[in-house]
Amino acid sequence: MKKHAHAAVITALVDKMGATAILAEAAKVPSPRRGPPVEHVLSMWKRRGVPWNMRETIARLAAKHRIRLPKGFKNAANVY
Repeated sequence: MKKHAHAAVITALVDKMGATAILAEAAKVPSPRRGPPVEHVLSMWKRRGVPWNMRETIARLAAKHRIRLPKGFKNAANVY
């Protein structure tokens, strides 16, 4: 399946922070006991894109780790 333009950002953040840390910091996604496993959530973001309501936080994390964002990443109208 084709990856979304956001996949590179998520992959780079996972490499720098770890998957659990990203979701704990950014999305406040429930723990695996209460929701889908962390790896599943990130996998879906790679395929579908980061949900618009979480993009600002992901953008802040990316900036902190000097990771480039794709054009239009923070645009809420850019929902796929």
